Amino acid sequence: ATVVASHNLLQVGPMAVCRLHGTETMTSTVSSTSDHLLLKTDTIAGPRLRGDLGVWFVILLELLTFAILFVAYAFARNREPALFQAGQATLDLHSGALNTVLLITGSWCVARAVQAVRRDAVQAGARWLVGSLVCGAGFVVVKLAEYAGKAQAWADMGDDDTFYMLYFILTGFHFLHVV
Repeated sequence: ATVVASHNLLQVGPMAVCRLHGTETMTSTVSSTSDHLLLKTDTIAGPRLRGDLGVWFVILLELLTFAILFVAYAFARNREPALFQAGQATLDLHSGALNTVLLITGSWCVARAVQAVRRDAVQAGARWLVGSLVCGAGFVVVKLAEYAGKAQAWADMGDDDTFYMLYFILTGFHFLHVV
């Protein structure tokens, strides 16, 4: 059997395997003419998204859910601007800013943990994950304190308060992702 290795092609007798972009492979039959190799593709595994198809399906569903909720919020706000203005005036910008910083920092910690583990620095990766857990716990504490005050405000305004209904649905869905 003839073995020819050149660039990204390894030929062993009548079969050839190509390495494409470092991960995908193509197995082909090879016939040679005087000066070229002719490849007839048997199978090719093209580029794929990493992860299980089910995970991507869940992510797509969550994106769709958030999109529907944001559209509902926009329509309701357009229909009842005074109610939404009054509801927004009750929100604490400081706790919202703190929660945003906690979530972004927690995500950054997870990204650093992944980088550390890929470098075989498992201990460093574990420390970054602990940092992410601390940020997540901080978010939960701040959000629960915020919910305690908002539940009373919603009770005072009545069950027909579209602002607080959407506020609790949107932020509650987000809260559940952290928990």
